[in-house]
Amino acid sequence: DLQLYGIRREKEISAARLAANLGVGPAVHHFEMGLLISELVHGHALTDSDLRRALAGQDDSLLETLTAALRKLHAAPLPPEFQTDLEEPLSWSPRDLHRWLAFAR
Repeated sequence: DLQLYGIRREKEISAARLAANLGVGPAVHHFEMGLLISELVHGHALTDSDLRRALAGQDDSLLETLTAALRKLHAAPLPPEFQTDLEEPLSWSPRDLHRWLAFAR
């Protein structure tokens, strides 16, 4: 676990498997504590400039692909590993996410 970054391996594998099952992430081939082997995805990592072009309306295809993947992921129920003893059920997007995004802008 990388506690400094808030990463818990049981949550990481759960999220990776959910993303794969939804078709928005690579298939998980093997997992054991400290090791995650996933499908090789051909392509390149998105850069800041890729995202800026999409947000500026210069790459509608990329923007549509990204927003569809995020909508699909965020519409899925949280895996049990993400549930806590809170009275209120958690979701992928906290209630005040819009405030965080506004602050980030």
